[in-house]
This record gives sequence, C-alpha cells and structure tokens, in this order.
Amino acid sequence: MAVDPLPMYTSPNILSVFPPLPPLFAALPEPFAAAYDPAAPWKLLDALDEILAALPSSQIDIHLSPDVHILGDRIVIGAGTRIHPGAVIEGPVWIGRDVEIRPGAYLRGGIWIGDGCVVGASTELKRAILFPGAKAPHLNYVGDSILGHKAHLGAGVKISNFKIVPGNVTVDMAGVPFDRLERLATSETTNIARGLIVGQNKVQRDDEKRLAASLERVAGPDVAKRIRWEPDARIERMVRGWPAAIDNSRAVAIGFAVDENFDSIVRRYVEEDMGVTVGEKRA
Repeated sequence: MAVDPLPMYTSPNILSVFPPLPPLFAALPEPFAAAYDPAAPWKLLDALDEILAALPSSQIDIHLSPDVHILGDRIVIGAGTRIHPGAVIEGPVWIGRDVEIRPGAYLRGGIWIGDGCVVGASTELKRAILFPGAKAPHLNYVGDSILGHKAHLGAGVKISNFKIVPGNVTVDMAGVPFDRLERLATSETTNIARGLIVGQNKVQRDDEKRLAASLERVAGPDVAKRIRWEPDARIERMVRGWPAAIDNSRAVAIGFAVDENFDSIVRRYVEEDMGVTVGEKRA
C-alpha cells in the first residue's frame, strides 16, 4: 500500500504517515531525488556517474586565478564560488554557488559539491557528494562518501569506503557485542516499518490490513482515508532486503520491550516521533 506523497515531508500533524527526511538528507539535490532510497542512502553514489556524465563540457561562472589548475572536462562552477590559488580540480565535477575551495585542495573528479559548501586547505575529495552547506574544512579526505546537509568534519578527519582494521565493526549494547545489522521483531509481525509497507505475500497483506485498522483506531478515520492501496516502489525496495524471519531473543535479552500489538506500535510512533498525544484535539 502507498500513502499520498504530498504531505509526506511538509505536514507537521498526525496526517503525515511517514517521518520527514533525516536532517542530513533534508537538502537532497534535485538530480539525486529519484535515486534516494531511505533504506540505503549510500546508493546515491551509484547515480553519481550518470548525473555527472550529463554535465556540459565546461560551464564556469566565475573568474579563476591563473594559479587554479583545471584538468579534464565536464566542469561546472556556480556563481559566487571562491577558489583559492593552488587548488587542483579534475572533471567531471559539479561545484554549486557560493562554495569556498581553499588553497591546495585537490578535487580528483567524480564529485558533486552543493551550494555553500567548504572544501578546506589541502583537503582531498574523490567520488564524493557534498550536500548543500557541508564542510570538509581542515586537512580532510573524503572518498566514495556522502556528506549530508550541513555536516561538518573535524580537523584531519578522513572518511572513505575502506576500513583500516580487519574484521567486522562491533558495537557494544548493554554489554552484548553486535557485529552485524540486526532487526528487532515485535510479537505481532516482523514487517513493520516507520510507515506503511507493500506486502509481498498473504501474511504481509494480512499484516497490512491489521496495521491499517490500528491506524484508524489510534489516529482516526481521517488518517486511515489517506492510505492508497497500491504498490510503492520506495517501500518495495526497503522490504525486499528484509529477512523472512527474525529471532528477537537477543533484543529481549538486552532489555528491548516487545510491542503488545499494532495499536501500541502506531500510538508510540505518533506520540514519540511526531510529538502528538493520541486523543488530543487537533486543529
């Protein structure tokens, strides 16, 4: 099932069935909008090459110092951007408006830099996306990575798609080590997302009907009427990667509570994530 997309990211009240974009992705550049997958935002990098390939050979809207080195083609630089001497820029690259690129920066190609970003002195970028307002200002390296809206790297921070230590990354949760992504199940279903899902089989379709009934009981009939019972490609992409069965014993062992039913799931989402007390009068 799908939900009317119009109020998805704008309405502050209970009629917004889905949560807003995470703050880091709140300024999603228009060329990347179709490629954004909330379950796998890093896949924006998969769309980067195609987007950059469509750039004009050269569109530079500022005056460049002779000490700025431009290599290759498909280079776009927006008005108001300042590029200091000693910077090296290899195409393809998109540099938006009012960007600051400081002395000695090295842009190795395959880069999208949004409006108002800062690329610091001796900072190196390689196949990266910087959302508007992102800053890599001091001796940074950003490779095969995405910096979200207004993200700010500390001095000397290096990020890429490579680890420098062997093995899985382990996170300690209440004394129990986790070294892989795990999903927490509820007693009612293993197919509950922060929104409404598209079912792939009879079990999921039954879950959807029960979830929709809970939504009406908790949030009211006006909210339930916003549901459109049709496929939603974004939700299908998320659900496709979910396991068929989940053992929640480890989650329970470290103190996570099991939801009693669908009503409790919907009520908690509305109250905790949307800040609306169930039952209060709404304008």
